[in-house]
Amino acid sequence: MSTMVSIDPGLRGIGVACWVNGELMSAEYIENTEATVRGAPAWLAMGEAARLQLVVSEVLPVSAFELVIEGQQIYAPNTRRKDLTRYSWVNPNDLLEVAGAAGAVMSAIQPASVVTYLPREWTHGEAKPERHAQLEADLEARGHGEYERIIFPRLKGLRHNVLDAVALGLFHLTKGGERRCF
Repeated sequence: MSTMVSIDPGLRGIGVACWVNGELMSAEYIENTEATVRGAPAWLAMGEAARLQLVVSEVLPVSAFELVIEGQQIYAPNTRRKDLTRYSWVNPNDLLEVAGAAGAVMSAIQPASVVTYLPREWTHGEAKPERHAQLEADLEARGHGEYERIIFPRLKGLRHNVLDAVALGLFHLTKGGERRCF
């Protein structure tokens, strides 16, 4: 039995999808217990929250599992593009916080292997609404009732975290292969 966990990392919470033999078993949003602080205390709290939830979900008792996680990248503005502000709202310091939280999650859950993809590698620059609509269609086409296994957070503004975790895992299973293994 092969188990994989795919994660869309964040400082205040993460989207997590759990897969067994290529089938989505569950997906949910895990909230950080540290809602206001930044730095190492927030990172460690996010790691511990992920570990505890994955124990409850019975993913961590599996002796070996693969982790697929989104890597972080600072994009330089492209002066030839029309939308110069597309990534200008992203503060590099925020990405460092997300990277710290992602590292703490990896340390806390101790996967057998880790595969990372940069956003541009798995999204190909496609906008979230279109990407999420395609994800729903792809899951329905697989015919396992996987979309019904997604538990969405109360706040609609956090849904994208869960959908991105599922999309990242599905990308790895269908198109990604064994890239950037650590």
